[in-house]
Amino acid sequence: SKTARLTGLARSGELAGFEQALEAAGVRVWVEPDLSSPSIEQARAMMELCRRQSIGLVIGVGGATVMDFAKIVAYGAAQKRDVWPEIEQRGEPRGGSRLALATVPTYPSSGSDMDGAAEMVEKETGRAGGLYGELLQTDLCWLNPGYATGIPTPILAYGAMTAVIQAGVAFLSGGRCSFAENASLAVSRTILSNLTAALRGDREAIGELQLAACMNGFGPTSFGKKEIDFSLYFIEGIIENYWEIPYVPAITILFPHWLRSVWSDGEAFRDYFRLAWG
Repeated sequence: SKTARLTGLARSGELAGFEQALEAAGVRVWVEPDLSSPSIEQARAMMELCRRQSIGLVIGVGGATVMDFAKIVAYGAAQKRDVWPEIEQRGEPRGGSRLALATVPTYPSSGSDMDGAAEMVEKETGRAGGLYGELLQTDLCWLNPGYATGIPTPILAYGAMTAVIQAGVAFLSGGRCSFAENASLAVSRTILSNLTAALRGDREAIGELQLAACMNGFGPTSFGKKEIDFSLYFIEGIIENYWEIPYVPAITILFPHWLRSVWSDGEAFRDYFRLAWG
């Protein structure tokens, strides 16, 4: 069997053992080692490698951008056309197949490990796009706290708060549903109660953060909700594109202002603050 392992800049020395374990099991591995700023141009090269080498499994090891990149590669490698036009239109995948896909998140943040969304940019033009649909949901997600132990504390804190924000958006969106709201509260409380220990490097606490963040993309925080309020993400996109502030700090800074401007008069807002933040 043949595998393409796609990874960002590895911060944990334990990731070396991951590749060695694959090779010891007889899996031939191709590694794309630096995906700190992935693009569709880079994805096209990896898609062609997958086709040429008959690679059957793509593994995204890293943060949200790396896992999104893996989804795009797994999908695009199974198509006979360039997939950028449909990415640029921000719709569902038009093809009905993809390569096998696995995600290995190295820090708890976005929910990209389990969701069916993938963002991508075209380096030549600077344009951005995305694909959204069940076809992009992973076949396997492996949560290993050991792979997150080397993360600098500011990055870990920002990532954890991003997951709290996503849970808060789910709580406030699309009408009331006690199941979804309780799931959102469980995510928020788990992260907030384990964050201090996680910042000290406690593996069990990091594992709790990984599991909670994963639930944002798995679905329970939005079950029974009529729709999700995406306005926060649209505003964040403006900040990211025009002021060149990365997604995680941008959305963390924006969140309290968005709450005050959009939701502060609603019953759901009062319940959210009382139940999630005490």
